[in-house]
Formats: sequence, C-alpha cells, structure tokens
Amino acid sequence: MKAVNRARVFFSTELDLIEDEDFRAFTERVLNAAPDYFWSVPSSSSHHPEDERIEGGRVLHARRCVRLANDICDAMDGSLFSVYLKRDILISAALVHDICIRGSNDRPSSDKAMYDHGKIAYFFIRDAAHKLVGRELHPVMPIGALTGLVESHMGRWGPTPPTGYAQVLFHLIDYIVSRESIRVEPLGGESHD
Repeated sequence: MKAVNRARVFFSTELDLIEDEDFRAFTERVLNAAPDYFWSVPSSSSHHPEDERIEGGRVLHARRCVRLANDICDAMDGSLFSVYLKRDILISAALVHDICIRGSNDRPSSDKAMYDHGKIAYFFIRDAAHKLVGRELHPVMPIGALTGLVESHMGRWGPTPPTGYAQVLFHLIDYIVSRESIRVEPLGGESHD
C-alpha cells in the first residue's frame, strides 16, 4: 500500500509556489518525514489565534506563514532577494519551521512545544538533506539558508536568535502570523478540512 503524501494533501497550493522543482521535492520529502503529530497538533494556546489552537492548528499556522512570506516577496518585487534569501527558501521555511515542535521522531516530547524546536528541526532537515544529496538532491541547494531560518525563527525567545536580515525577516513573519490581533488568511481559503 502506498503511503499518503500528506505534504500534498495539506500544502499543495503552498508547495506549488516553490519554483525550483528539486527544492520543492526536497521540501515535500521533509514534510512527509515529519513526526505524525505535526499534522494534527494545535498551535500554542498562549501565543496563537484561537482558530490555530485546535486540532490541525499547526498546519494552519504554516499555511498562514507561507501567505505572509509570499505577500512580502511580491511587495519587494525582487529587491529583497540575494544569494542567501530567495522566495523558495522563505516558503520552504514557512512550511517546515515547526516540523519538530514537540521533538523529532527519535525524541518525542510532552504535549507542549519544545524551547529548542528550531534547533531540533535544523538537525532534522540537515539529516534529510544528507540522505538525499547525490541521489535526488542537487548538492548546491540552499539547505544552509533554509536551516538558518528555521533554527532562528523563535527570535529572542529561542536558543538561537536571528542574525542577518533574512533570519530577522523570517522571525517577523512567524511572529506576525502568530498574533491574535493580526489576521492572515492562508492562500486558497480559510483552512484545510
């Protein structure tokens, strides 16, 4: 029996925004390797909008992060981009930044978000890249830029504060989306049922 491609079920619209086919496939692979809980857990009860505090809230949060990242990229019209920051990297980071919110497959945690989940996700993504390089992953893909955004996305509330404008920008995307007072709709509609 073929495994369900949960990345496509939940994030098809968002994944299709990643223009580089190899990087899109890598992001999809990482998402499909996510711990099972990722697809159903709510977002933090104290730091996210009410509709993210229910089952599937973490997926809704990721979709909203993609929406804001994409909108910012559209507004900047290319002036934001450099070797270290591309739309594809921001969108991928928005999708995977909380992939290990309660630990990795090997280190499950309790029912709460882990303080160092950005660092855990950093290693999760890096390990996935090492397994694929040379087989399906082109060795010059921007994995370092992606893992840097993911590792530092918690800002001053995490163990690895952002350095440089790309990391600060991504931290702000995640922060803004998590505010109850700001409403960011995901691309293509309210939520996935």
